[in-house]
Amino acid sequence: MSYVELKHLLADLALEAARAPEKAMWAPTLAAYGTVATVQRPAVPWIELEPVANALGSRFGWIASPESLSRVQEVGVVEHDHGRVRIRAAFAPHLPYLRQQTTRLLDVLWRLRTLPRPQAVPDALSRGVALFNAGLFFECHEFLEDPWRAVSEREKNLYHGLIQVAAAFYHYEKRNRHGAYTLLGKGLGRLATYPSTSLGIDVEAFRKALAPWSEVFEAERGHGVAPPPYPRIGFAA
Repeated sequence: MSYVELKHLLADLALEAARAPEKAMWAPTLAAYGTVATVQRPAVPWIELEPVANALGSRFGWIASPESLSRVQEVGVVEHDHGRVRIRAAFAPHLPYLRQQTTRLLDVLWRLRTLPRPQAVPDALSRGVALFNAGLFFECHEFLEDPWRAVSEREKNLYHGLIQVAAAFYHYEKRNRHGAYTLLGKGLGRLATYPSTSLGIDVEAFRKALAPWSEVFEAERGHGVAPPPYPRIGFAA
């Protein structure tokens, strides 16, 4: 259960960051902790953590401080006491997961900061795209559910298709190939109803990038099928 709790805490933090990237100054510091800490050595002195956090945050213009961890302390991911930062004891075995997710979140924040959003792409959709393209598939699925419910009937299948594809890759990373294959098929079916470009998304290029993954997901335990690079959702030229 500790993994599930950590997954949801990190997902909630990532969703907050996607909605308000300028408030996510804790992200480089938490990513730095994930880089420096180990299961055998979960307590990291701040003096050791600080330069790594500043290196990760420098491209955002953020300077690390103990206060930058206040949000992740508040939700119960880490503790900061006597100059040391330590992950909550129950979460320590899952440090590699924290490292992966915080690294991906920094990618999301950088994409949101540097990649221009075409006018045709709704703001919420562009944030969901950033989550997907950084590999935060569960978070993408969660993030797009609210706009999916709010859009017109004509656009619902596009959002729903993206949600199902994101869920497929989440299941793939959890080694549930049957669930991944089933959801990918459903998502592709919904995306197939749209022209090559829709809401500023290059739907055709995304469909082509997804095509080989049906075989990967279908292959029993992945034998004999080398996975291609993860697909990315691109904006139309």
